[in-house]
Amino acid sequence: MKKTYQNLLEALDDLNARGYIQSFSLTPKGLYCPLTKKVFTADQITITEVHHFESDSDVGDLAILYVIDIDSGCKGVLIDAYGTYGNSDIGTILRKSKT
Repeated sequence: MKKTYQNLLEALDDLNARGYIQSFSLTPKGLYCPLTKKVFTADQITITEVHHFESDSDVGDLAILYVIDIDSGCKGVLIDAYGTYGNSDIGTILRKSKT
């Protein structure tokens, strides 16, 4: 069952406790995992959860949190802005990943 969170910080705290400790970053070739120091392609990535955060009072609170498992065992998150400020490159690689 997918959990729901009130805000991004609450989600990150819970996910960290669940073992999603890595903060992935996007590179031109895929997602970089600081634990393994490797870049993983879409076919190695599984998106296990996606959480959207919106706030009526602060545009800075608009975010999408991707919870990701890598075939090699690396677990972590990738955060993207929501809406106009989102990174279209993230969507390109994640659309090709396993869900």
